[in-house]
Amino acid sequence: MELAAAGRHQEALEALRPALEGAPTPQALRLAAEIEAVQDRPREALAACERALALQPADAALHFLRGRLLDRLGDLHGAAAAFEEAARLAPGELAPHAQASVVYSRLGLRWKCLEHEDALARLAPGNWAVHHNRGWALLALMRVEEALEAFRRAAALAPPERPEALAAQAVALARLGRHEEAQRILDGLPEGLRRNHAVAIAWSEVAPRTGRVPEAIGLLRQILEEETRLNPLERQSLHFALGQLHDREGEVDRAFAHFHTANAMAPRSFRREVFARESERIRQTFSLAALAEAPRGPGDPRPVLIVGMPRSGTSLTEQILASHPQVHGAGELHSLTQVGQELLDEAATRPLETVDEPLVHRLARRYLEDLTRGAGDAVRVTDKMPTNFFWLGAAQVLLPGARVIHCRRHPLDTLLSCYKENLQGLHAYSNRLEDLAFFYRLYRRLMAHWEQVLELPVLELRYEELVAEPEAQVRRLLDFLELPWDERCLRFHESRRLVRTASFDQVRRPLYKGAVGRWRRYAPYLEPLRRELADYLDEAAPYGYR
Repeated sequence: MELAAAGRHQEALEALRPALEGAPTPQALRLAAEIEAVQDRPREALAACERALALQPADAALHFLRGRLLDRLGDLHGAAAAFEEAARLAPGELAPHAQASVVYSRLGLRWKCLEHEDALARLAPGNWAVHHNRGWALLALMRVEEALEAFRRAAALAPPERPEALAAQAVALARLGRHEEAQRILDGLPEGLRRNHAVAIAWSEVAPRTGRVPEAIGLLRQILEEETRLNPLERQSLHFALGQLHDREGEVDRAFAHFHTANAMAPRSFRREVFARESERIRQTFSLAALAEAPRGPGDPRPVLIVGMPRSGTSLTEQILASHPQVHGAGELHSLTQVGQELLDEAATRPLETVDEPLVHRLARRYLEDLTRGAGDAVRVTDKMPTNFFWLGAAQVLLPGARVIHCRRHPLDTLLSCYKENLQGLHAYSNRLEDLAFFYRLYRRLMAHWEQVLELPVLELRYEELVAEPEAQVRRLLDFLELPWDERCLRFHESRRLVRTASFDQVRRPLYKGAVGRWRRYAPYLEPLRRELADYLDEAAPYGYR
């Protein structure tokens, strides 16, 4: 329609209204959906799209449009299913696979993301960006050698002016501990290609292990000051990287200035009232009385939930345990959040104790399938999603054989570390010190609730005690999991296993005490946290407050 093409969308919609009455055609409904979407009315657009699909259910383009609209509305599972259907109906199209990959990545279903990246590589084997993206999907699954090969293939296909695949190779080599090789790749880039965002981020990751931090700082500052084509997310990531580099150099004031700038650039997407309301709903739903009468899932003894605030030692704990031959580390899974939310929503329509047992078993099976993928015959399998502390009540219902390890660390060390990292996504609270304090209090209230109502066995592990007396604490961990002693758990840093969180570098080194009390260097900047968390800091005194 000419009006829509001319950008006169409301007029186009008014002109279309007669065609939408009575028995509209799929074409009219599709056009209405597209116009509503352009006008930022995704719900109205979705309604029109679904009416069109009822008339034309095999239309791949309509399923693709439905996926985009569901994504905009926050229904990631629905969006993924729609993109899957579009890919099935139009197997030669790239866009459905690309969008499915993005959505699955946001859902944390990294193997599904890789399935679609594999499909893209088959459909467009000569496209360097396809292999580049596939490499990042493999890297997220900790299949680093395969990721490195994908990046090499991408680099062989990329035009000379696109150094991103070479930079990604350097990142993969750094994750493998091959820092000198990574540095040689970066050093070999022509001067004109070094002022590239991806190259700069690779430099920031490699330089601390090759003694080139001042050089990396100079490069990143030059790019920030002179490069005009950076988008806001790229600028933000460069500020985070510069903050980390200055922190390593002991330049606290400069480091905090970059952390503050980076966090200030993030949108104010954290809504305290939403988290407070959901937290209260969780406490009320999973009460002592309701949990006592609720149905139970299968008593599988394998799940080990490692919970706590991000940056509290969860990655380190999993790496120690995954060094045991009878333990598989599954990393950070979003699966308990998904099945826990479904159980919580079901309990909104009826008392928890009357929820159907078949539903409980179905949700439990879904979680266990995700958890144990690739676990072989492991006796215990860890899920180190820190914020599973929201879902321990759901875990008691669905996973009555599970064990919980609660990682604790000094509040100021924990929250400063969160503020210094580009956590993104679910961790929007980490961009403001006041929001960090609010979220920490919410977490502690939830954990206090679980202490009163939970039947699952819980072990509290203090980061400061772990680094001070590693053997004693590792023995506590293994005894809690009913596993025999194994010396390799103390040599976890020698493991070839890799992690995909902000802690990937730390778990490749032996235990060290240097991160204890690190907040003191930044004390003048942390007054908002000290004021808000005064009662929790008193109890933390033995762990570095005074």
